[in-house]
Amino acid sequence: MGASFDSVTAYGKTAEEAMDSAIEDRNYEYGCRAYCGHLGHFEGAGLEMVTSEVLTFEDADKLMEYHSNRDEYGTKFGALACIEIKSDKKKKRKFLFFGWCAD
Repeated sequence: MGASFDSVTAYGKTAEEAMDSAIEDRNYEYGCRAYCGHLGHFEGAGLEMVTSEVLTFEDADKLMEYHSNRDEYGTKFGALACIEIKSDKKKKRKFLFFGWCAD
């Protein structure tokens, strides 16, 4: 069994709402099956905020790259990592989710 690193951005009033939306989108786009290699199988695994700061997408991408090399998030039963990034929509927050996914 291998692993693929996956990331996605999503909007929501809260990180949890955005995570649910991201998981639903991934499952719709790629299918909902075990060992799928995408973030859709994280339903119910919880999430972990990597930082409490709201970052630009560029800074969040650098931080995600750092953590992707450390194999911290998304391991078989681990939480999905989350970073809030600056939103371009009023009343909606934007989040970057990432982690290693079994495939």
